[in-house]
Amino acid sequence: MINSSFNTTNTAVTAVPEEIYLFLGLYLSFVCFIGVTANGLSLVVFFRFSHLRTPTNTFIIALLINDIIMCLVGIPLSAIANFQGYFLWGFSVCVFQGFIMYFGSISSMYILTAISLNRYIVIVIKRPLSRKKVKYMQSNIALVFCYIFGLFWSGIPFSGWTRYEYEAIGTTCSVAFNTT
Repeated sequence: MINSSFNTTNTAVTAVPEEIYLFLGLYLSFVCFIGVTANGLSLVVFFRFSHLRTPTNTFIIALLINDIIMCLVGIPLSAIANFQGYFLWGFSVCVFQGFIMYFGSISSMYILTAISLNRYIVIVIKRPLSRKKVKYMQSNIALVFCYIFGLFWSGIPFSGWTRYEYEAIGTTCSVAFNTT
């Protein structure tokens, strides 16, 4: 294995033992396998049984899709990079991986917020007034806003406000929050 001794600013990265890279590669491979399997099986259940496709469950389906995309795109790149000891695909792929992981993560947080708001509306607000439920159109509009906000915040690094760069270990990329 090759230890990473560089990053985008050409400053030295602390040498990481090969065992740490191996452990991280194995761990990420395990997470990827479990993530794709569990989320994939959950999606199969939702698509097989139509009575489960409720407006509230559209949020869960969106979370499952986000997780699968991150498990299929972002995690394998990091796992392979950890097995190699450095990010071997170059900076452009690093930026792509950082964008996908940040977009998926922040969109998932917005979707979880939408689920909380949905539950608040159904339990606290709607129940005393009437027995109306949240409709598909409302949940779909909320999902569109979740993805728009996720796209906005994950696109900000391309505007120059911050940037995507290698993380300290040199095998994955993320937003460099400490830069201006």
